[in-house]
Amino acid sequence: MKKLINKKECVILYHSNIINKYPEIKELLQKNPFISDEMINDNKELSESTKNLFLSGAYKKLVSDAFDEWYAEKITVFDNKSGIRCSLCNRVNHIICYIKNRNDDNETELNVGKDCIKHFPNLTDDDNKYYDIVEQVKEIQKTQNFNMEFKNFDQTILYYEKALDNSPFLVNRDIFTNVTRTLYKIKELKKNYIEGRITKACFNDIRSKINELDKWITISLKSENEKLGNNQFACTRELARFIMFSDRKDKDQIIEKLRINKSCIDSKTIKYFSYLPFIEKFLNDYKEITSKMFYDIRIFKGNLYVTIKNRALSSVVFYTTPQRFMYYLGELVFCKYDKNFASTHKVDSYLTLKNLLSKVFILDDSDSNNVYLLIQRLNRFFDFHEFLYDYEKRITYIVKRNKKEMIVINNINFIVKHLLIYFDYNSENIFKIDLYFNSLCRNKFFNKLKWRNISDDDINEINKCRKMLDDFDILVDSY
Repeated sequence: MKKLINKKECVILYHSNIINKYPEIKELLQKNPFISDEMINDNKELSESTKNLFLSGAYKKLVSDAFDEWYAEKITVFDNKSGIRCSLCNRVNHIICYIKNRNDDNETELNVGKDCIKHFPNLTDDDNKYYDIVEQVKEIQKTQNFNMEFKNFDQTILYYEKALDNSPFLVNRDIFTNVTRTLYKIKELKKNYIEGRITKACFNDIRSKINELDKWITISLKSENEKLGNNQFACTRELARFIMFSDRKDKDQIIEKLRINKSCIDSKTIKYFSYLPFIEKFLNDYKEITSKMFYDIRIFKGNLYVTIKNRALSSVVFYTTPQRFMYYLGELVFCKYDKNFASTHKVDSYLTLKNLLSKVFILDDSDSNNVYLLIQRLNRFFDFHEFLYDYEKRITYIVKRNKKEMIVINNINFIVKHLLIYFDYNSENIFKIDLYFNSLCRNKFFNKLKWRNISDDDINEINKCRKMLDDFDILVDSY
């Protein structure tokens, strides 16, 4: 006896739509678990056409067409002990693929186990795209095997990943590279095993690498963090996050520099840390180092405000952003703590008035009293030029006292950057005008301005500004 259609093929053929065209064969399927050559030859009730279908071998095409009617709907993994029985072999399975008949209006559904699904080499989904369901089942099996061997694997890997992320300090290059590289290799080994590229022999390698991870995290990283805890320039996690989440295009390079520098901020990287809590932490050190130039320095509403230690400009308030302050003056802190840096960099060279006012600070013109205080000082310095300010329009006028000429300056910080930078001189009397200072200001500033004749309208504006300045002088005198 030779089986022509086995039990599994009979189940698929019986539930297929194409079998409705062959009622005699459907009746045979209903009464028998399989079909053999004896059943065909000895059955006198079968028509010649049906017998010829089997004798010619055309039934194989019928079975193939029946298999092509089915598409994979979903795969389910049953965690319970009972599982579910396969529709084809009746064995209990914990991995079941549900398949549906696309030619059946009722969408007949069968559940097929992990072994029987191999009989569907070209199983397709409902979009008629190739669907490698057999490989997917294999991956699920391998995943179950892997999870049996390495319980809580995902939680273990997550623990080591978080150990890097939750370190109180930025992890240095050696530890970071070794941990991330080992994590990557472990994940690749798992992936390759599940995809069938390697065998269970990789399990020993995975265990070995997990032990390596444990040493890097529990010994090396712990020891490194203890050292960094005693270093006031250690790059903390908060500082590293400040850089990482900034909009700087070179933030990756900055982090890399810090990692290479054993997670410590140095003279090359400190200028990038405009993080206000970081500036506040070192503000006392900045005060000590910059005491030659600043009477006072403090943070207010996200900016740094200073009064410059210059007798001519005392009490006039200037400000800057944390970014500009750290970029130009951040290195100063290393004049105190880094002997190598201090030996090649002089504080005085950083703290010239020209550097401070041309690169870092601008006048705080949000307070009218602060602006008029500066205007008052300028008028006491220059006998041949009168400075006036219209606070409503935010316009500065410079008037030649002996000539009917003037100039309008729309931004008073133009004067700060181009005139005040020459106030860096020593004099017992701050209002004494020496010849050198006068000549310097005339050649570097006044002679370069484009003066124009004063009109009648200008006179009205000038008188208005004089009245504003007189009111300020009266207010100051009253105090």
